[in-house]
Amino acid sequence: MADDDAPVAIGGAIDLAVQIIFVDPTDPVQAVSDDAADTAVDVEITYLDSTDVVLDETVSLNGLTPEVFAATDVSQLLKAIKSGTTVGNIAVEAQTAEFEDDGATAFDADSVTLAATAPLTSHLFTGMVVRITGGTGAGQIRRAVHYVGRKLEVNNAFSVTLDATSVVRVSKGMVFEKTPSEVLEVRRLHYNPEAAAAGGADRAYVDKFFIKNTSGADDLLAAAVSEFADPSTFITFALETTLNGTGTNGGGNNRLVPPVSGVGAFDSSGKAVATGDLTFGDAQGVWSKLSLADGQAASETTETFAIGGTA
Repeated sequence: MADDDAPVAIGGAIDLAVQIIFVDPTDPVQAVSDDAADTAVDVEITYLDSTDVVLDETVSLNGLTPEVFAATDVSQLLKAIKSGTTVGNIAVEAQTAEFEDDGATAFDADSVTLAATAPLTSHLFTGMVVRITGGTGAGQIRRAVHYVGRKLEVNNAFSVTLDATSVVRVSKGMVFEKTPSEVLEVRRLHYNPEAAAAGGADRAYVDKFFIKNTSGADDLLAAAVSEFADPSTFITFALETTLNGTGTNGGGNNRLVPPVSGVGAFDSSGKAVATGDLTFGDAQGVWSKLSLADGQAASETTETFAIGGTA
């Protein structure tokens, strides 16, 4: 995934140390670990300010104590990188929580039903950072993967199951996960693209990512990838024609050139994975294309991809 138009041969094999899942915070942010031993690793954020200038800032982790970034004008996070491996999960989270309270009413290994003070809007917290700031299980960091009826499911089981004393903090941001593979970089698709001036040529930016089945043992049958949300309507996508593909868009091509081989058609319709089923341990390569007409005004929007099937 390129940061500008210079690198060529975009794509390639899966890189498990890089992840694209996060919910963009627009508040000032902070970095924190869920293990007190994490005090020797730096976290660098790259972001746009409100005037669309790209800036960087680095802080050193201070274990379970949040370390605040000085930046107060964070319009859009582009990426975050941690300088090395850590003992625990790391979060770069908004300093202002979307929700923080105890009094949860139901618990199991990888979910918690939040207190009655929590909002009921389905999927509201999906993708956000979940950090336990007090009570049983304090310190733990997870990523929310589903939220319906105040039940919050997380990406990995809690090491200590929560109870009614647990203070659950939910915030926008990103999680550098330790399992199933340690994540060292979290970034957005289509890093800082720009339309040509009016009268110039239209531009189409491409990025490649993977959806991998890390369930543990289960195959996802009749699996299909969909463009779950694209408010801008600027995004189309195509799937690689084989699982675990290593294809690029061509040795001399930068991110402005879509691939022409080893992929299906680019459009916004749902698509079955290459073999029909996404078997455990396998990954489906997905090419995303952002099309910008000449003179297109700057805007802030999102795209969300999803995969569905049966176990």
